[in-house]
Amino acid sequence: MDKYTLEELKKEISDCIDDDDDILTQFIESDDLRKEISDSELFESIVQKLKKYMFQELWNNETQ
Repeated sequence: MDKYTLEELKKEISDCIDDDDDILTQFIESDDLRKEISDSELFESIVQKLKKYMFQELWNNETQ
């Protein structure tokens, strides 16, 4: 398994957002998600934000 610095991970996620086909950005605009990830200072924060914008929003929409 490759190891990334936090900045490398942010760059990889940003690249994934660029290549996204409305999966990562289904509930948040790409620029907003990119900013959220960029502003993260911890790995755990990145995970929480991805969960929030990808899974929690999906769950909220399905339960309404």
